[in-house]
Amino acid sequence: MFDNLKKWVVEQVLWAEQNMKGKSGKEKRQAVVDKLDSLIPLPWFLEWMDGPLIGWLVDKACSILNDQRGHEWDETLKDTDDAGKAAVVELMPDVEAYTRDATEVMAKAVTEATAAPAAAVEKAVEKATAAAPEAVKAVVATAAAKATSDKLSAHFSKKEFACKCCGKFIPCPELVEKLEKFRALCGNKPMTIGSGTRCLKRNKAVGGAMPDEKKGTKGSQHLYGKAADVQKISGLTIDQMAKLAEQAGFNGIGKYNWGVHVDVRKTPARWDYRK
Repeated sequence: MFDNLKKWVVEQVLWAEQNMKGKSGKEKRQAVVDKLDSLIPLPWFLEWMDGPLIGWLVDKACSILNDQRGHEWDETLKDTDDAGKAAVVELMPDVEAYTRDATEVMAKAVTEATAAPAAAVEKAVEKATAAAPEAVKAVVATAAAKATSDKLSAHFSKKEFACKCCGKFIPCPELVEKLEKFRALCGNKPMTIGSGTRCLKRNKAVGGAMPDEKKGTKGSQHLYGKAADVQKISGLTIDQMAKLAEQAGFNGIGKYNWGVHVDVRKTPARWDYRK
């Protein structure tokens, strides 16, 4: 994982230099973060720090390149060279140590959490952030505090979205935020989540789309915690629910006899599997 981490950060930062001339520094940074977000497969229990960690990596890499090469990302960028690549690699040892420690400690904390969740998470945070940058420490501490609570928002909890097979849960704030909007548009009526996060075993058992490396498909959005199956709401038809889900901002919307599937994929998708 760590050799790949080095390679991905270096390649994507240098890719931005080569291919995004004329773009603003903000646009280059966001492009690199988006590409890395799709490449770095963090363990499920570290998904909540995916964005902050990747953002920190990119900022650090850009800072080193700027110091070494004498330019800023919002100026005309020079061609890549070996010195620039070597400079980016210099930042990786500390990242390796931090990520390895965080992964091992948080894995142990997840196991211990069934007996004493608050104490286990607190201990894990203390160890995992011992040598981390202050900004990352703050993010980890905040996320860990939230991890001890089952509540995700005013009307939804982690338990509703956990895999029915193994209890796996991948947080997705965007999904919960849009579900709250969806609920309000539905008249604030009670909303039942039939399925949220799914492990591969559960997804296959219920007939969900599976990842296919040969075809280059990632499979169901449920595998990544980005989807929810909302059971039929009293007083609303399936078509009405689907229309309100679209107003709430969901890109993926599927109609079924039991209700609607909603997800936060990047490109719009619509389907109707009613019999």
